[in-house]
Amino acid sequence: MKSQAIFILSLCTPLSIWAAPETESDRQFNKTIQQVVPQTPEIAAETFSGSLKELPKEITFTDVQQNPQLSEPLLNQALNRRDYATAEQLLSIYRQWNQSDPILVDFAQGAIWRGQGKHKQAIALYQNILQKNPHLVTVRLDLAAMLFENQQLKDAKTQFQVAKKIGLPEEVLPRINSYEQSIANQQKWQFSGSLSYTRDDNLNNVSAEREIRLPQFGNLPFAKDKEYLPQKGQGISYHAAAERDLNVGGNHHISMGASVDGSNYWDNHDYDDVSLRGQLGYAYKDLHNEIRLLPFAEKRWYSGDLYYNRAGVDSSISRWLNTKWRVSANGTLAWKDYANERNGRDAQISVGINYLLNHKTYVFGGLNYGRDKVYALPRNSSQRQGGYIGLGQTWGKFNSRVVLNRYNESYDGNHYIYTNTRRHDRVFSSNISLSHQSLKFWDITPRLNWRYTKVKSNIDALHSYDKHKWFVDFEKRF
Repeated sequence: MKSQAIFILSLCTPLSIWAAPETESDRQFNKTIQQVVPQTPEIAAETFSGSLKELPKEITFTDVQQNPQLSEPLLNQALNRRDYATAEQLLSIYRQWNQSDPILVDFAQGAIWRGQGKHKQAIALYQNILQKNPHLVTVRLDLAAMLFENQQLKDAKTQFQVAKKIGLPEEVLPRINSYEQSIANQQKWQFSGSLSYTRDDNLNNVSAEREIRLPQFGNLPFAKDKEYLPQKGQGISYHAAAERDLNVGGNHHISMGASVDGSNYWDNHDYDDVSLRGQLGYAYKDLHNEIRLLPFAEKRWYSGDLYYNRAGVDSSISRWLNTKWRVSANGTLAWKDYANERNGRDAQISVGINYLLNHKTYVFGGLNYGRDKVYALPRNSSQRQGGYIGLGQTWGKFNSRVVLNRYNESYDGNHYIYTNTRRHDRVFSSNISLSHQSLKFWDITPRLNWRYTKVKSNIDALHSYDKHKWFVDFEKRF
């Protein structure tokens, strides 16, 4: 039977539904797969205590136990080498010596705790030493360094300033100046930007099937108008952001930032997408943990017109369990005011984990849930559940990252064409990025990206598709 023009689609739904931009869940996941290599917190990078003459290596722990007076110089030697395992054994002997120095006992215990990443206990112990002995500059400098490592930047700066007023050897001042410069740099505005060429053969994410059969018309075949077939486009995607964390005391920070993200297709402006965002909130940071609560406001344009105003709260928490494992969780709750006078809300929750195999290899994975609600339009409201895994690898100067993502998405209301059916999609995507340090210029390393997406929908003729997308991005932080 000859196909008929599918005028029903044009009458029942506007083109904007077919050209809908990325959902908030999609945008959240894109941030996840672009994450940088996680950096293990640096513990006890250096100490300010002076070097000591090493004792003969033939001395054993049995010798020290029998002659506890030997434990003092050996303990100092172990601390200067940052050999905290040995220092812990020697300290247990030194404590039992009837002539032990209680200040050295506390100083050594604090240094050992610092080496074990127990900065809160070590800081409290060093502060107690200085309350009784404020003239001990070495203790004060090591305290300042620990406060710096523990993200207590304002307190660290105060301790360095007090130490300089007491008086310090000239050779120590450059190291202190380096710390103070790092404290200032960490609280300055941090800028980042990226630019990428992108080519997309299915901008509107629809099936390439040219016909659909509608059960309400006896499964007669209808030909799709060209607007409902995959649309192609080439263009530029861009991102620019300015962020700042300002330490106001202890581990407490004010976090602020603004960003612009967008895509411009020079041969298909119907799919241009731009968003502006600003945020101001609270952050808690220490050696192992980071917690953020960031209210934000966002304005988004699509196809040259205002799409929505959005406001809500982003929250996140991450923790290093040890030098290999990091766990994290993120959540967003937001309300949207669409330009077409509809209102809605969205929410995303994700939990993830990173594992550093070595300095060249890391793996990560997680689970996520997303909810997008349009109050007056249930057929456009949906929820999704899924998960992802990824691998990052450095091969000399060559870097690679692979991410696999799988999720199911279900819609609340019946479809606007298949009016007795609720849409359900099963989605798989893979993302591969490659870069090489030899191509680096102006501190920018170009990165080649390939993304494959396969969607299997129960409304196959409209929403099932396979999609390949290539893009090259250039990113810089300063």
